[in-house]
Amino acid sequence: MTGPSKIVEIIVKEVSHSCDSNTLDLGPLTDFIEALRADYVTRIYTTNYDDFPLQAVPDLYTGFDPARKSGPKRFDVNRYWQTERWDGIFHLHGSVHMGFATPPHGNIGELFWFNDRAEALKHSSFSGSSPSRMDGTSVLRTAVITGLEKLSRVQEKPFSHFYSMMARDAMRADVIFVIGSGLADLHLNTWLAQARSRTPKPALLFVDYWQNGFEEDTYFDPDSKTIKLFHELQVYITKQYRGTRAGDWIVSQDRTAAIWDKGFQAFLNAPVDLRNVLSSLQGQPLPSPLQRIWRSAYRVWSRCR
Repeated sequence: MTGPSKIVEIIVKEVSHSCDSNTLDLGPLTDFIEALRADYVTRIYTTNYDDFPLQAVPDLYTGFDPARKSGPKRFDVNRYWQTERWDGIFHLHGSVHMGFATPPHGNIGELFWFNDRAEALKHSSFSGSSPSRMDGTSVLRTAVITGLEKLSRVQEKPFSHFYSMMARDAMRADVIFVIGSGLADLHLNTWLAQARSRTPKPALLFVDYWQNGFEEDTYFDPDSKTIKLFHELQVYITKQYRGTRAGDWIVSQDRTAAIWDKGFQAFLNAPVDLRNVLSSLQGQPLPSPLQRIWRSAYRVWSRCR
């Protein structure tokens, strides 16, 4: 095996190994998610391939059969579109638990979920024909989506359903978390921007890491992520629009957004600060009837190691 298929196989193998060899305490992640679930519908859309959130909270709905049975589990389209009030995690770009089962389990080229990562790894590659795009090129069938061009590949099942539901959730969310994202996936930025164009804006909390702090690292030399944060996500915190401090959070002047710049692990270890900043954004009382979580980019984990 050579080329893109071999690269994908290596990615799946390495991420799966990381899931087995994690040395971080997942307790704070469990506490974070469970605290949200106590008050809100919690929907996590991730571009990560790992299963750390599922290790922390095993009963999150993935879109596949939730039973802890062995063997391949099929994506249930009908059930998925009836579960908008279920707490869940949906892997927009694939997972180390996804693989291609062979008939009679399902159709050729259909992605399934394997509880056993080792079993999923065995089925992570597909050797058959690939569907064609309108320009005549083909879409590589893989258990994970990587590379610069992702939009056409999220049109395949189950990713197309995750992406569609993500759009609906974004447009109905009261609060959106964007965690560890470089904002490089333009198809995701589209819906974040649409959500933030609503009136009133949903509160947005952006969690990431800047070595010298957001203000020091970006005010005089904004990078692509910072520019998208301002123009697309409408997080108005810049040299000209200085934010105000709420503990270790930086809150925008319009009080619809806040930035945490100390990394994901520090964020998880500061639940009181989170609750305080949530209650201050738009004067929003807690609890509110609905909350959505967005989580993306594997780098958030590597930075915490």
